[in-house]
Amino acid sequence: MRPNNDPSKISSFSPSLSNGINQMMTDPPRNQRSTDDSCSNFSASGNHYERTLDVVKDSMGLAISLNKTESLDVVLDDFSQGYFSLSNENRKKLVIVLAKEYDLNRIQVRELLKQYLGLELRSGNEGELSNVDDENMFSAFYRIERNLRQALKPTYNVLFERLNNYTGGLKFLSLLRADILSFLGEENIASLRALDSCLKEKLSTWLSPAVLELHQITWDDSASLLEKIVTYEAVHPISNRYFGS
Repeated sequence: MRPNNDPSKISSFSPSLSNGINQMMTDPPRNQRSTDDSCSNFSASGNHYERTLDVVKDSMGLAISLNKTESLDVVLDDFSQGYFSLSNENRKKLVIVLAKEYDLNRIQVRELLKQYLGLELRSGNEGELSNVDDENMFSAFYRIERNLRQALKPTYNVLFERLNNYTGGLKFLSLLRADILSFLGEENIASLRALDSCLKEKLSTWLSPAVLELHQITWDDSASLLEKIVTYEAVHPISNRYFGS
């Protein structure tokens, strides 16, 4: 059963979650926090206590079902910390739950397909609307096609999209996919393959060169970014001339 979406019951998921929501009004806005602090939520730090699988499962369900956007960042924080607190075996169990319980609604898809196949398509040039009956016929086709497109989206799409809009969430999704690929290497489950395919498609879109922003790196950029460039540059030695002033 999926978690209750009642904010008054959020404290049942983890001690930090209710505290975080209570502190939201006094904390600085997310866009004023440092990126490094936000990304630390996605590290497997030993500072976070290990949570039970059921607690993290409920937190994941809340991250998908919650409608109150002002609480969403706190919930995503709680879920990400909980995920990395799990053992590898429990992570695998959680990912399988995500793949199976938050998949698309096939009963709804089958019903829509029955409705679609039940529509009568007249012969001739179907692209030309000659009268009101033709207009009504195509209107029914378009409506069911739109509903089918929506029904064919798995529920875990919501989690992926919410994490993508969250600071540090893209890093989390990349690490999540690495885990999924590892689990597939151990056990080739159809639902996991579908989950991986969906996440791969999302990451390909979000990391497309068309949506990436190119800007010059200078000494005014964060020290952690400059350190990574110096560390991973494998061709040319790094010197002051590489960065504008």
